[in-house]
Amino acid sequence: MIKIGFIGCGNMGGALAKAVSKSKMAEIFLADTNLEKAEALAKETDATVCTAENIAKTCKYIFLGVKPQMMAELIDSISPILKDRNDRFI
Repeated sequence: MIKIGFIGCGNMGGALAKAVSKSKMAEIFLADTNLEKAEALAKETDATVCTAENIAKTCKYIFLGVKPQMMAELIDSISPILKDRNDRFI
């Protein structure tokens, strides 16, 4: 099963995660700075809540749904993890 990660569970990330969850063809992982928001979405989509770093380590597809002012900090935190990966991800 394909692992798909969503970093950011707001309007955009949440809508995408809900759409993907309907296919039942992927294992979904969620990360958000608001843990309660991620947990609520996880219940709705049968997903697993984890960290952005865990998503960067394990997911084949990664969706970034964070606000523009938060993007630089997120990229700084996950870039080293993505660079160390031996597999190809999208």
